[in-house]
Amino acid sequence: KQEIKALVSKETSIQIIVGLGNNGGDGLALARLLLADGYTVQVDVLRFADSSSEDFNINLQRLTAQPFVVDECTSADQLHILPGALVVDALFGTGLNRKLEGEWVKAIDKINLSDNKVLSIDLPSGLLSDQFTEGEAIVKASITLSFERPKLCFFVKESAVYVGEVKILPIGLNANFIATFAN
Repeated sequence: KQEIKALVSKETSIQIIVGLGNNGGDGLALARLLLADGYTVQVDVLRFADSSSEDFNINLQRLTAQPFVVDECTSADQLHILPGALVVDALFGTGLNRKLEGEWVKAIDKINLSDNKVLSIDLPSGLLSDQFTEGEAIVKASITLSFERPKLCFFVKESAVYVGEVKILPIGLNANFIATFAN
């Protein structure tokens, strides 16, 4: 939230586009926090699949418990990028393990064809965390906010066009736990 507050004033609209997984849940939580601080927020839930994660469901319930309505898109044709808004990409995070297809590709095309500044949470949607992903279905972020440690894909030269400026943020993970991944 603090990084977004440093990027835009309260006069700038923020459009958070979320998928149905944990990254989408992060986007919904962010929307709730920004609304509480008086920002103008629009949330677009892309329902291009039948199931959603528990984290997504919990955060959607928390957000809609307020007098706030999310826009539900069942096709990319229903997604409209707000001119001049900061677009927050919360479609897919590190859990993605395949190239995107279908409606996801169309939605990412809409984001990439806009003139808006795009901020990706964790990593740009469509980019695989542990390798370079070939293809056009990757969000081209202006800024990527990632957590605790940089992802391997950030070190691949061809990823630069997608990740933009990368900021690694601490989220309070236990240092001993993190050290277990280095072995």
